[in-house]
Amino acid sequence: ILIIEADPGHQRMLEILVKRLGCLCDCAFDGKAGLAKANTNRYDLIFVDIHIPELDGFMVVRFLRDRSELAVNSALDRARQAAR
Repeated sequence: ILIIEADPGHQRMLEILVKRLGCLCDCAFDGKAGLAKANTNRYDLIFVDIHIPELDGFMVVRFLRDRSELAVNSALDRARQAAR
């Protein structure tokens, strides 16, 4: 699991929860670093905060969607589907 979160406290909390579930995780503090990790490693799940430095979460998700081998589902996608 990759956690892309700028706030150290939030990142640490997510990391603890993920590890308690028995999963391995990597962390990145900004969009560029997160995207670099996503492009060089294979993750089953990527948590992306919207308000992160360098590239915001929306841009990171946009770049990830361009990679054909990834299935990207966001909370925003689910909200749009529920509104229909």
